[in-house]
Amino acid sequence: MTVGQSMLLLKYSSAHPPLNIYFSTAYFFDSDTLTHFTHAVRPIHEGEEITLSCMFPRFLVAIANLYFIFIDTDQMAEFNVRQSAIETSWGFRCTCSLCSLPEPYVDASDRRLAMISKITDKIIDFPSGEYVPPEMGETLVSLFHQERLESNLADAYKHAALAYAAVGQEWLAIKYAALTVEYGQLISGPNDPEVVEMKVFLEDPKKHWTWKKRVIADKSDN
Repeated sequence: MTVGQSMLLLKYSSAHPPLNIYFSTAYFFDSDTLTHFTHAVRPIHEGEEITLSCMFPRFLVAIANLYFIFIDTDQMAEFNVRQSAIETSWGFRCTCSLCSLPEPYVDASDRRLAMISKITDKIIDFPSGEYVPPEMGETLVSLFHQERLESNLADAYKHAALAYAAVGQEWLAIKYAALTVEYGQLISGPNDPEVVEMKVFLEDPKKHWTWKKRVIADKSDN
């Protein structure tokens, strides 16, 4: 699904998709054409309610705080932090299928989110010189799927691409860079800096600064 509408300001009302943490669409603004694009980030079944994230992009948070209290958080925050932010910003507690899970499942979700943060930090920590198995990128992608973080998949794919590039595995790096571009264009737009970076990466991964960055690291330190 693709919706394009020229506008100067987006106003949410009952005519717009309801807000949700486990949402089915993502949107971005094209500042050149003043167009708002909304795309489906996962399959939407017939009769299913179409939802938008109640976690706004950072620039909208800054604008919103000019008029009312709006807490800056995102899907990657643990359950209690998300609920507190939503209640303060919107005046309700989210009861989507993700936030309505029994406590043991919420705890498991929080542990996966903590693991996502830990793995991401490992992959991007090039200055430490520590060897990072490229399979960590695969694990990261799997965790994003388990958490139903479809609107953030471009981030997971990019980190997987960098993890494989860092050990010189060209075709797996290309696979995930291509997925980064595919999802990134839907979620952030074709001119998003990370999308542009991955487009350049695809032209020749061996010229990217991460190429074989970890090949000479000592695996015994892992």
